[in-house]
Amino acid sequence: MSQNTYQDPPKDWKGIAKQLGPGLIISANIVGSGELIVTTKVGADVGFILLWFIILGCMIKVFLQVELGRYTITHGKTTLQAMDAVPGPRFAFIWRFLNLRAEGSWLVWCWIIMFIATFFQVSGMVGGIAGVFETGVPSLSNPPGWYAAGKSGLTAAEQASSWQGLLNMGWALVITGSCAVLLLLGRYKFIERFSTTMVAGFTLFTIFAVFSLYTTEYGITAGQIAQGLQFKLPENFMTAFAAFGVIGVGAAELIYYPYWCLEKGYARHVGPKDDSPEWETRAQGWMRVLRWDAWVSMVIYTGATVAFYLLGAAVLNGKGLEVTNDALIPTLSNLYRESFGVMGLWIFLIGALVVLYSTVFISTASNARLSADLWMLFTRKDKAEGVDRASLIKRACVLIPGLYFVFYVSVGKPLTLVFIGALAQALMLPFLCFAALYFHYFQTHRALLPGKPWLILLWVSSILMTSVGFYQLFSQLTK
Repeated sequence: MSQNTYQDPPKDWKGIAKQLGPGLIISANIVGSGELIVTTKVGADVGFILLWFIILGCMIKVFLQVELGRYTITHGKTTLQAMDAVPGPRFAFIWRFLNLRAEGSWLVWCWIIMFIATFFQVSGMVGGIAGVFETGVPSLSNPPGWYAAGKSGLTAAEQASSWQGLLNMGWALVITGSCAVLLLLGRYKFIERFSTTMVAGFTLFTIFAVFSLYTTEYGITAGQIAQGLQFKLPENFMTAFAAFGVIGVGAAELIYYPYWCLEKGYARHVGPKDDSPEWETRAQGWMRVLRWDAWVSMVIYTGATVAFYLLGAAVLNGKGLEVTNDALIPTLSNLYRESFGVMGLWIFLIGALVVLYSTVFISTASNARLSADLWMLFTRKDKAEGVDRASLIKRACVLIPGLYFVFYVSVGKPLTLVFIGALAQALMLPFLCFAALYFHYFQTHRALLPGKPWLILLWVSSILMTSVGFYQLFSQLTK
């Protein structure tokens, strides 16, 4: 890293605002499956009683997010490189047929399991987008004559189901293919602007939809809000625990965040770690920018999450509607229909398309970087030196959408796919908490150590997230 890459941090709010970005990118990722699908389902299932839990789930994770960012600014390393440095046993997977030896820390192997599960989750969102097209263009759902003639041995209902399955495969191919093309053409700036623009409009519409409920019989009362803030738990808590893994900054977004901080240039502007007063001043200044980035994004995704939850509790729970695989998008469209009437369906469909597509887009971009990082980590050092990381990322941007398509076609149940990823993220949270605490106590430069209030909140956040993760594991093992 050359001297001319260093950059003094901004000192006023205008300069800081110009340097925000990584948090906005992951906000676009957050307001997809976690908010639109999972959070809304929690509201539909239990009503207002878990409003406190939703708010808490959004707010407490920001401390972990900042700690992972702090490590990145200090050392200039990616999340995967950081996880590989966490102490503990290391495991190797040897595949002699391909002359492959994959070696990494225990935490990297735990992450790989979650990484695979997130492919199911994003595949579910691809299915959700296909459902948007199915609902918005119902005329295409009728099988054409030539197709029906070729399926003459089936009943009309079976022909329609078969045709719809083929049509959804086509939509899924268009979605994943276009995502790959956009990512091949765009770089960081494009990804930042694209994701921010897509999510901002739908979030504002959703908050407006909540206030518009006051003109209907489903208007939210002060008593319902008070009920949601009483720290009570419903009898069936499993859906809520699954939601905890993805609401706010989920485990996947926590891992994504340092990558976007690196691409924004925070660590590059600070420079390699040393004990000089100049480095300490730069590092403290860019940590201030990072904290602002994290807290601003927290306000955005918490507002969106609460809005989706309130809509689910007021409208879907009020109507007794259940969010299921078979009628996912038509059921969710009731969120806007009550506020905006017939036009609400189209507002919802456009908004759902924007939010789900932006999440698929950001997840693909983030997972491509993680895939390239994993490849470099598992490649022998003598071979890794000649590997172009940018080229690996481009290849992954093509391969990963293809895997989404395969996962969706293989399972075909969007809600189930999303919850598989949500459960895996909840189980990953305790391990990330351990890593963040290790980084804080053993890897943080003295100039970047936070005060005691922050440390207390970090421990509270870690204990709560660890408790949720272990409860999730216990519940699955005792089934």
